[in-house]
Formats: sequence, C-alpha cells, structure tokens
Amino acid sequence: MRAHAWGGRGLLISGLALAAACSAGSSDGASHGARDGSVSDATGDGASVVDASNDAGDDGAAPDAAQDAATDTGDAALPACEAPVLGRGRAWVRENPMMISGLAVVMPAPSAAEVGEYFDGFGATAVHLWETGLPAELTGFAAAGHPAFRYISWVDRDGSSRANGSLLGGAAPLPGRIGYQIGDEPADAADLDAMMAGAAAVASADPDGLRIINLNDSSGANALRAQAIEAANIDVLSYDHYSYKTSAQNGLMATRTAALAAGKPYFRYMRSFFYKDDGPSGTPSDVRWDALVGAVYGFTGYTWFVYSIEAASADLAPLLFSVGGDYSAPKTALYAAAASANRELAELGKSLALLESTDVRYVTSTPILAPASLATFSPGAGGDRYLSGVALGGGADALIGIFRDDCGERYVMVQNQAHANGIGPNRSANTQRFTLSFDFSSSADPTLDRRSVLALDPSSGVIARRPLTATGAATARLELDLEAGALLFFKYANARPFVRQP
Repeated sequence: MRAHAWGGRGLLISGLALAAACSAGSSDGASHGARDGSVSDATGDGASVVDASNDAGDDGAAPDAAQDAATDTGDAALPACEAPVLGRGRAWVRENPMMISGLAVVMPAPSAAEVGEYFDGFGATAVHLWETGLPAELTGFAAAGHPAFRYISWVDRDGSSRANGSLLGGAAPLPGRIGYQIGDEPADAADLDAMMAGAAAVASADPDGLRIINLNDSSGANALRAQAIEAANIDVLSYDHYSYKTSAQNGLMATRTAALAAGKPYFRYMRSFFYKDDGPSGTPSDVRWDALVGAVYGFTGYTWFVYSIEAASADLAPLLFSVGGDYSAPKTALYAAAASANRELAELGKSLALLESTDVRYVTSTPILAPASLATFSPGAGGDRYLSGVALGGGADALIGIFRDDCGERYVMVQNQAHANGIGPNRSANTQRFTLSFDFSSSADPTLDRRSVLALDPSSGVIARRPLTATGAATARLELDLEAGALLFFKYANARPFVRQP
C-alpha cells in the first residue's frame, strides 16, 4: 500500500460469555444448542430445525419422514468430545462476540448519537482507535455509556501513545478494554525487535489486555509472520491488504497458516477508504466479498480501514462518508453495504469462535487466475469425508473453507468469488450457480441424515435444514445460487448440534 500520513492499518472485536462448544456424548444429557432454537431434530436435544424445503428452489424435494426419523437416535451413539487447551487469545475469542470495528484516525470525540449509530446502525462491536487514541480520543466513546462499548487502541511500537508519549497514554485501562495493537507493519527484524520490546512494556503495564501485531504483504512481512505470532507477548496476528484482486488471498492464507501453527487467533483489516488522487472505488458486491472472504479462512476479528479519518488527511478519504472528519456527514451507499456485511460477520462469528479452520481450497475454470497459495479442491480436503465435488455453473470461481468443532464435526463454507472489481470470471456482480456433490458411503454414523444439511443464514442467524437431491443410495447433490460475494455455511446433519455462542 502507498505510504500516507499515518503509515498503517489495524483490527479487532468485543465481549460476552459462551457455553461449551459441544455435548460430551450425552452421558449427562447436556448439549450445546443454537441460540435461535434452530438445532436439527437430529440432535436429540428436543429443539426443532427450520424446514427450508419450501424455498429450496432447484435443490430437490424435502427428505422423507422415514429418513428424517432415522436420524433421531440421540447422542449416545457418538463419542464424547475433548475440550481443547486454549491460549489467552483463543480463549478470549470463544468468550466474546466477534470483534467488528471501524478504525477512526485522528478524529474528534463523537457525540452520544454518533456513538449509538456506530454500534447500532453500523453494527460494530468494538471501538478501534489509532495511535493518538489514548487517552483523550477514547473518552467520547466511553462517555456515551453505550452497552456495547469495548475498545482496542493502537500504540506506537514502544507501547506509548502518540498523543502524549506516555506508555498506554498514561491512563489506566477503561472497562471494556480488549487490548492493543503494537505499532504496525514491521518491515525487517529490527522493526520486529522494537515491537517485541513494546509488547513487553504493554504486558507489564496491562497484563490482561490482548497484544496484537499487524503485518502486511511485503516480502519482509512474509519472512517475519511466523516469528511475530509465536512470540510469548503476542496474542493475536493481524493482517492488512487492500485489494479486491485474487492476490489478496495469498496473505490471508499465510496469516491463517502462521496463526494456526502458533495456536492463536487471527484478525484482519478490510478496505473502506480511497486515495484522493484516484477517487472513490468499490461497490456493494466488493464490500461483501471483502468482508466474507476472511470468514472462509477462519478470521475471527475484523476492522474497516477506515470508519472515518480527519478531513485534513493529505491522501486518504473514507468510502463510508461523503467527507472525512465528521461522524455525522452524509453516508454513502457503501456504508449500508458495510453495515450489512457486519451483521453477517456477527452471525457467522457466533459459530466461527468455536471452530478451527482445517483447510481452504479453490475451484476455478481458469487455473492461471487461482491464488498461488491455494490447492484445488479434492475429496477429503480438511478431513471432510462427505463433500466429493464442487462444480461451477460456468461463471465465477468458488472458495471452499472447511472447519472442525471440538467434537470433530466438519463445517463447510462455499463463497461465490464474483464481485464487481474482481478479475477474469470473477469480475461480475451477478448471482452464480454452484453444484455440491456428496458421497456418504464411508459414514459409520447411525445418526447422519443423508438427505439434508444444516445451513446457517448469516443475514438472520437462523439455522435451517437444506434438502439434498439423492443421486444414488449414498450420494446426493445440492444446487445453490449465491449472490456476488455471498456464501453458504453448513454442517452435516447428525446428532451433534450446530455450535453457537449463546
């Protein structure tokens, strides 16, 4: 990214407690149900699933009653789940709502009404401030007393605030503090060493705050990524890349790989600014793709760069407001698109917080345009025993994310890669058709429903039974139409619940 007056970007979320990720084989009768009471009737916990057969379109007839009933065998047939050992960062993610924020850069304190719009209208779950945010810029958000108030602040690489040069701004953390981003975008080992010293200072001053380090896509960053997240004083790995091109996915994959190897969570920035000498860019389909592509990789914290930025900025302007420097300025069409994406991320996050990414794969008709870091989908990817094929409808590519919960259950995301500023076949704002094929012949699970999957609608948070079309005794398919940038998120329907935070 071209240099600008403030040098960097960042990312994060906020708080709430959660229940156990899945039932322990039901010997004690306990299970972790969905927040909406929409767990499949195959879970054995007495809750009902929403029947999506009436709006399934070309997806085939609803499963017959005999097949449905055959899956309701209770949890006793399945083994107990093993609770994972978690570090500070992953424990925080599990116990809090997904961190969704917009970075404010050198902005005046907002009014109570502007704070309310940020949380309630924009759908943020945390405040994210730049390196001058402590202590004064934070006070406007805190003074509004909004119940969702939580915050992250950048500090300089030595842990100080650029507002006054004092460590953490010289003030004790306020209630709702999540943590601190230590500097930004180290380019070499000397930069990283300075940030590690700053992280140690921050840890001494505020041991309970999360420490976050953000890297971009430079060659120096790629060499430092694993070292940065493996450091004892770093809890979260963050990533920024501001492009709607396929190349953005290489850094997403590199960040995911390094964070998973260290057993720590990973956050990211998304684009909501433009360079003044280029003019505005981006469309609603770009915004949706940019937000949801991170979910397919398992990112559990998100920040829009920028929510707003002072009007005097020499080179940057916000995409969300007509002018910078004023939280009450008229909003652009992309404000609504970002707010809608935030609500989808929040619903996805209630499950992603309890899952671990096991693989990310790509399906394309134009291999030269595929992300260099991603392998083509093949059966068995990510430990998924049932998804046997993903066919394109002749248009855009598909991105496939595979996840597991504490019980070993597999979850799948399929995202339409079309968006207006994509490249090649993905340069489209159109709905695309995809066909998923399933082969259940290897299943030894007596509770498995082979005629449907459980799908989460991220726009509503409702989990619905999605019927499959039988293609053989143990095979089936699902044809689905996805809007540009949209995704399908599903779990195989059996006696285990679709895990959700309460």
